[in-house]
Amino acid sequence: MSEKIGYAWVHSQADLVHYSFDAPIPIIEPFDKQRKERWIAVLQMYGLKSAPGNLMADKTVDKSAGEITATYMQQSSDLDDWVIALDDAYAYAACYYAMKTGRRFVKASLDRLEVLLRLCAPKSVLIVCKPIGLHTGILKKIAALLSQGETETLWGVATSVDAAGLSFLLAKFLSPSLPCRRYGIIDAIARQAYEMDGNELRASDFEFSPDYLWHQLAQQWYSLALVSHGEGAHANLEHAVLCGLMGREERGSDGRPVEGGCRQGTCKRVHNPNISILPVYELRTENLLFLSCNGFSVSNELYPSDVSVALSLADGYPRACITTTETVEFTEESAQEFQSLVRQGHQFGKIVNLVNDVSLRDYPYVLLGDPLMSSAQDPRDVFVDVERSSFKIDHRDNG
Repeated sequence: MSEKIGYAWVHSQADLVHYSFDAPIPIIEPFDKQRKERWIAVLQMYGLKSAPGNLMADKTVDKSAGEITATYMQQSSDLDDWVIALDDAYAYAACYYAMKTGRRFVKASLDRLEVLLRLCAPKSVLIVCKPIGLHTGILKKIAALLSQGETETLWGVATSVDAAGLSFLLAKFLSPSLPCRRYGIIDAIARQAYEMDGNELRASDFEFSPDYLWHQLAQQWYSLALVSHGEGAHANLEHAVLCGLMGREERGSDGRPVEGGCRQGTCKRVHNPNISILPVYELRTENLLFLSCNGFSVSNELYPSDVSVALSLADGYPRACITTTETVEFTEESAQEFQSLVRQGHQFGKIVNLVNDVSLRDYPYVLLGDPLMSSAQDPRDVFVDVERSSFKIDHRDNG
């Protein structure tokens, strides 16, 4: 794929559609300045800089985002890799990503998707949906539908608390991979860390102390596996707690602050002053294997507030996360087996299918990320380089 020159701030999902074939990656500018500063730091880690000039001022389009989306939906109907919008809320963002990566765009309810899958079997599916629509029952039904065909379908999900956050997550999908290929494991249940020794992951000789744990958490990783107790909103690492708070204070499903809830700098799961608090979005890893109970809790199903490990990850450094949708038992070898699959270059969607196939439960694992990504390729290399002329969508640049 051709080199990106950076990213540019836009104002809406419609803007994403209008700039699908432009070099700068469009990201909807968040209202919160602190959040924007955090995103800029993340984008810098991936080597993206703000594009010069004003993208909004330099572009004129002759068709509405709705017209472009409808046209592309028809013209992409024969492609084997799909991006599916399960609701209207994020449909423009989903279409933007489909156009950007040369995939079929589908807008369908779950029932409609079931009908489509009887007619044809896609090679891969990225589900785009608001968090409230991704509860455990829906995820398991999607996994079951996609596993019924004769050919394997790789799949993953993309979601965020708002359209701006989704555009940021998609921008990470489109960013160049980090040169760092550092793999590690922090197993807080077994009180053991593993680091690369040559080509092998070996148990660290260091004591699992607060200082050592904090040192590991502060490192930059390509793929980090965390094994811990948790409930979807937090992860207990013994000497530290990962908190899924994203904003300044925890809010319930009604949008009101939760009494006694998490706040910036404080976490309701931490009562010991010797226990450190780390926001999940500060984990400096490109990919995360989060082996904890109910790791993917985004729909207020289990934890009735906006505190969520998965949603905080989407708003932070990681571009992909493999985790659980329910209570799962792990052996001491589980994290090593996951990391081995990543290091072998399997696509992340393939890894999720593999571990779901051998699980004693029904589809307990899910991928927050693009199913076509792998450690074997730069993420951009798996995408079709879509030229403006590939689709009869009328864009016009000024000048």
